[in-house]
Amino acid sequence: MASEMLKTQYQLRTANIAYRGSGPAITDLMGGQLQFMAETVPAVLPFIRGGKLTAMAVAADKRDPNLPDVPTTAEAGFPNLEVSSTFGVLAPAGTPADVVQRLNTEIYKSLQKPEVQAQLAQLGVVLQPPLTPAAAQERLRAEVAKWAKVIADANIKADE
Repeated sequence: MASEMLKTQYQLRTANIAYRGSGPAITDLMGGQLQFMAETVPAVLPFIRGGKLTAMAVAADKRDPNLPDVPTTAEAGFPNLEVSSTFGVLAPAGTPADVVQRLNTEIYKSLQKPEVQAQLAQLGVVLQPPLTPAAAQERLRAEVAKWAKVIADANIKADE
């Protein structure tokens, strides 16, 4: 999807190659069958650190602390190309607000533990400030709208 966003924003002509997951795509990139790909930092960080892949830019508003020498997409000449991965916890509609708030509080308490932060950092995950349940819901709505536009602009259709 990030590649499609890049293509539509900058009128690039590239072929989209669908893969069943990051693993096969990363393998083909390292093997020279692909010229580039957009992927999350945690998925490719071991290969970058191992010298098997070169990071060209991070699609964020600031540099990734795991890759401090890699420019942002804006610094590389592609402004307005920001993509982030959001990990969240969802509950069924109608879950009582006090239960949702308690889950939110306990999850963020867990994320503050030094051993959890160390494990996430090792994986290349950069924690963001906590969101309230309402703010998380708004973020999800904004992401759906953002990617719906990319899908429409790129004329992406689901396989039947």
